[in-house]
Amino acid sequence: MQASLDIVRLDWLEGYYGTFGYQCATAADALPRRPRQYGGGLTGLMAGAMVTALRPGLRGLSRFMHRLEMRHKFTVRGYPKNYVVIARRAAP
Repeated sequence: MQASLDIVRLDWLEGYYGTFGYQCATAADALPRRPRQYGGGLTGLMAGAMVTALRPGLRGLSRFMHRLEMRHKFTVRGYPKNYVVIARRAAP
C-alpha cells in the first residue's frame, strides 16, 4: 500500500540539547548498579561504583541541558529523538 504523500516540511521536534538531556536522564535511571551486571570481578565493582557516583551528575546535566533547550533549540548538528512531518496528499 502506498500513501502517496508529498513531504512539505520535516523538522526536529526538539533540539540536540533536549535529546542529550533526555539521554542523560535515561542513563541515570537505566544503567545497572550491580557488579555482576558488568561481568563481575574488579571491573564489575568499579563499573557499579562509577555508575552510582555518576547518577547525580547525570541528573543535574539533564536538567541543565533541558533548560538550555528552552533558551536555544540547537538543530545544526546531532540527532533529535523525534521529528515532526508536515505532508500533503499527492496530486493524482
